[in-house]
Amino acid sequence: MDFNKFQVSDVTLTKVNVQSSSFSFVYDIDGFENTVTIEYAHDLLRHDRLNPEGSGDALMTFACNLAAVGITRLGAALPKRFHFGNFEAFIAPEVIPFLKQVIPRKWSEHRFQVEQLNYQHPEFVYDEQVLGSRAVSPIFSLPEHSEKQKVFVASGSGKDSLLCSLLIKNAGIPHDLVTYLFDLYGDLEEQEQIFSRINNELAHENCHVLRYLDDFYPWLEQRMVDCSIPKRVNAYDVEKPFRTEAGEVFFMSMALVPLQIVFDAPIQLFGNEKSADAPNLVFSSTQEPIAHQWAKSIHGETALSEFYRTLFDGIDRISLTKALHDVRIFETLFRIGADLPYQTNSCNIQKPWCCRCEKCTYVFAGFSAFGEHEKVVEAFGQDLFQEPEVTRIWEELLGLHGYIPWECVGQPDEVQLYIYMAICKGINGIPMELFKQHFSNGATPSFENVVEKYGRIYDDHHRMPEWLWSSIRKVVGDEPIEVPSL
Repeated sequence: MDFNKFQVSDVTLTKVNVQSSSFSFVYDIDGFENTVTIEYAHDLLRHDRLNPEGSGDALMTFACNLAAVGITRLGAALPKRFHFGNFEAFIAPEVIPFLKQVIPRKWSEHRFQVEQLNYQHPEFVYDEQVLGSRAVSPIFSLPEHSEKQKVFVASGSGKDSLLCSLLIKNAGIPHDLVTYLFDLYGDLEEQEQIFSRINNELAHENCHVLRYLDDFYPWLEQRMVDCSIPKRVNAYDVEKPFRTEAGEVFFMSMALVPLQIVFDAPIQLFGNEKSADAPNLVFSSTQEPIAHQWAKSIHGETALSEFYRTLFDGIDRISLTKALHDVRIFETLFRIGADLPYQTNSCNIQKPWCCRCEKCTYVFAGFSAFGEHEKVVEAFGQDLFQEPEVTRIWEELLGLHGYIPWECVGQPDEVQLYIYMAICKGINGIPMELFKQHFSNGATPSFENVVEKYGRIYDDHHRMPEWLWSSIRKVVGDEPIEVPSL
């Protein structure tokens, strides 16, 4: 592949537009005019709390810094330089060290897939005398939160966000749901309809919907064609899908802040489990960890939280499931969620399920292990245990290729447990044959250590305030996970 032609040279922020219900940003990407729009309901951005002095400087400062964080979307193209253009006066100086800190880790998979691990981050081009000269600090403020303070629960209608909503509901904590619809994943109206299947079943005070429109990805797809970049690459002798998406975790998290200010919700709650802390592989030559979901790790969460403290007062982003691995998440979800899990969707390619990706196969296995297999097949529309097209993915999920598949999935030990549990239920299929061939050797394997490690609750591995964790901990409980036997 022609990476030299594919890599972007210069990105310049050329427009920042603040309307009553939307932000829109324009970036010049080597001559391509990339437009990004974030739409809120009603006239949210006219609220007095977002414009306390009437000058508009706070809202403009926020918009420009959100636009600067928007560079994290561009990981697949590894830009050489980023110019803040005419907006550097509103850019907080703290943005530069934050981006330099997180981009190498957040883009590790992108650097890996084009064999450019020497790349760290773009050169940031700005005038030091101008940078931050008009920036408001802090941009927005909320009072220090206390027990039972309202929280925002991010609901993507997947298993993790469903569990977050159920935990918060059962803990009796007031909360709003917030969902964003991203045109990368298809028609927004269809997404909203699919998401509403879950959201309408959940208790909440308000449900906020953000719309995220970005024409970077269609342009990137065409650039891949022009530069002969295949959909699957063989990077450092590791076969993987070419990843285009890069920055929605940080970018869309920050886009929630105006809603938090207007609706008095200091904490954003997401469902990023403990397995997100692990890299997909460690590159043998340099020992650098390469991770698909570093932004969802506790390290990424901490970096973003510390960055928020430099821009805002009283705003935080926390994972509600960071103390749990997926084994415990699946168990808890089916224990307290009844049939709701079957209505979720977690696919990042096609809603609700594409049935051909790593995420679909992984969730299918976990659901079949802890739920009812017949209902899982009905929800997905086919039995992925019987589908030859995903054989390679089953091999990767089971750990047979020495790395974790390039998606938000758990550890090989967890997948091996799911397949073993499915076998104990009398379920047959391709991963079951792989399991018997590579792991059981005709004997009954023991999973007690796996369940102890991935099923227990890590009380010291989260960033929740005590009032929140103590309430959530009671809902999760100490239900033992039984290891079945053949």
